[in-house]
Amino acid sequence: MIDEEYRFGLTESPEIVKALKQHTIKNIVRAYNKITLDDYIEKDSHIPVTSFFNRIPGVILLYLDNDDIIGFAGEDIKGSVVVWFDTKDGVHDYTTYYDREYFSFMQHNDITYADKDNWSDIVGHVVTNIQVLKVDRNEKQRMPDSLQRGIILETPNGNMLISFCLRLPNGGVLALNKKSDITDEIWNCTEVIQL
Repeated sequence: MIDEEYRFGLTESPEIVKALKQHTIKNIVRAYNKITLDDYIEKDSHIPVTSFFNRIPGVILLYLDNDDIIGFAGEDIKGSVVVWFDTKDGVHDYTTYYDREYFSFMQHNDITYADKDNWSDIVGHVVTNIQVLKVDRNEKQRMPDSLQRGIILETPNGNMLISFCLRLPNGGVLALNKKSDITDEIWNCTEVIQL
């Protein structure tokens, strides 16, 4: 596969929506730069270490039961969470969002930097509902999938919010949270797109 100039948001990626709703999520992995983690440890000592998985900058990878991997990243130009098949039918995609050779990989249940039970309602389950949050703060929409700052993935057991610069109280650049963490201030300027 060939890297595109910009990846698409989930509203423009029906194959990925279909894959999420047909396959069980086996694992959630954060691809990150080791230097970034060291900076977090040094500068954010007030933050519980077990929340680093949810907060440190880096790509989110969802591993599916058919061995495909879906990548999520923040795209500055669009102001959106963008998605792609990081691995599809055994073929790795090239992406500029992270470097497989250079980046480190952290599991959702990492014994040091994650709360091992935090995503147990997502891992081992199929996504049954997807909502994209288009957050308009009077910014210019450059592309049809611009300003899509959040993706809510729901299973019968729980939910996960993947957000990019959503300005959550306990968020990060590309953060993992629960839907209940979204403030009224954010909901008030959000259009919910049901997929």
